[in-house]
Amino acid sequence: WEDEFTDVKIAKGENMERITTRLGVMNLSAESERPLASPLKGEKLRSFSIPAWLLKPDDALEMQKKKEDGTYLIETEAENDLLSFTLGSQKFYYDSEGLLSQFDFDERNKK
Repeated sequence: WEDEFTDVKIAKGENMERITTRLGVMNLSAESERPLASPLKGEKLRSFSIPAWLLKPDDALEMQKKKEDGTYLIETEAENDLLSFTLGSQKFYYDSEGLLSQFDFDERNKK
């Protein structure tokens, strides 16, 4: 109980996967070049925080434009009350229920 929490690595096949013990560690910030109407009426959206647990390893992320502070620049699309954007090779959706990965969005729409 006296030991501090630290980041740990867990073996996974030939690769090592980094697991963190602090919420928010490894989250990514993304920002649209233009503010958009939020699905939450009356609000304007320009930036998103993508939680690390929603991200998968993505080599295409290295090619994504970013600002000096590390915030990734994204282009957003709006359709009705649904916003979408691509970060690296991953597509994300945002609506009144929150931020969804492509997988979560597809699963929700199966219901």
